[in-house]
Amino acid sequence: MERLTQAAPWLKEMLPWVFATVLSLWGGVAHYAMLVRNGEPPSWMGGILVVVVCMFSGHLGFFMSQRIGLTEMDMATTVSLCAFGGPAALKHFLKSKLGVETP
Repeated sequence: MERLTQAAPWLKEMLPWVFATVLSLWGGVAHYAMLVRNGEPPSWMGGILVVVVCMFSGHLGFFMSQRIGLTEMDMATTVSLCAFGGPAALKHFLKSKLGVETP
């Protein structure tokens, strides 16, 4: 790994971002699979929307984890949980603060 980061120094800085993106994608796919399993009809647009919201909330979790200086395992847990719970949190926020009902 050391030789690889010497050959491409930007890779050492980008690896945490790639890690957070992969975990956020995984959280989004897991959340969408849960929705489909619970009876929501599958659709491409619905899946893409859920994954985008999960990516956004997962990266917010990544920013917060970096800011407070969590370890790598704690950061992975935080990113995964933020990504998986992002759409539910957004749905609750829209209902409670803005009065918007979402399906």
